[in-house]
Amino acid sequence: AERNVGHLTLRNPTPYYITVAWLGTDRSHRLSGFSEGVMVPPLGSLPLKAVLPAEARALWVGYIDDYGGLQMNRYTCDVLNCTLKDGKTAS
Repeated sequence: AERNVGHLTLRNPTPYYITVAWLGTDRSHRLSGFSEGVMVPPLGSLPLKAVLPAEARALWVGYIDDYGGLQMNRYTCDVLNCTLKDGKTAS
């Protein structure tokens, strides 16, 4: 994910669609401007009106897996980007 003034851009480096159902600073606080799920196209990006607060150092992304379950990943954020630390899904 990329932080921009007034919005967040999700990037999908995979050849598959990704359905994102949750964006938050943690598992219980949804980002302002993100109200429903979105699909990020393969090898593409999707700008959103969701705002990640400037002081936030983490972003929780919930995606729908192949079995219909919600999987949560915790990303570490700096001023411009949020990256998945080690590729492991947070439980």
